[in-house]
Amino acid sequence: MNDLRNSLCTYPDWGYVIYRTTYSAESDTLFPDAIRFIEACIKRAFFQENKEDPTNEPNKIWAKHRSTIAQDPAQFNGASLEAIRAHFEAWVNDQGLRDDWTKWRMCMIIDEESLQTLKGTSVEALENERSENSDDELRYVKVLEAFPQTDQW
Repeated sequence: MNDLRNSLCTYPDWGYVIYRTTYSAESDTLFPDAIRFIEACIKRAFFQENKEDPTNEPNKIWAKHRSTIAQDPAQFNGASLEAIRAHFEAWVNDQGLRDDWTKWRMCMIIDEESLQTLKGTSVEALENERSENSDDELRYVKVLEAFPQTDQW
């Protein structure tokens, strides 16, 4: 939490950049629920990790959580991972935000495959489940690193 607190001295908020790359009547219905579910998962993990903090600090930090949703059917529908990486890297560079902070180093991608794994999820079900009783369904989004450091070997 110290790294996050320190970063918030420089940046006004924190969160993730989430790209939507699937556009259909079904995805129009499922996408908002998927975003709510992802946000609830992030919140749950954040507070679980900071449950021992006796201060009100976690609540103050969570209040600054804002994900950025990139959705533009003309630009992103069916876009490849490389196309999303190129867009994300250019967007980060255009804002002069390239550094090692998570929000500017990685983005999430919700494509058709990921969206189908999130189908049927709900924030209410997540809030009511205990971690040891979580469902066995595999649910995921794709996470893409920007500016990867590759070794020529």
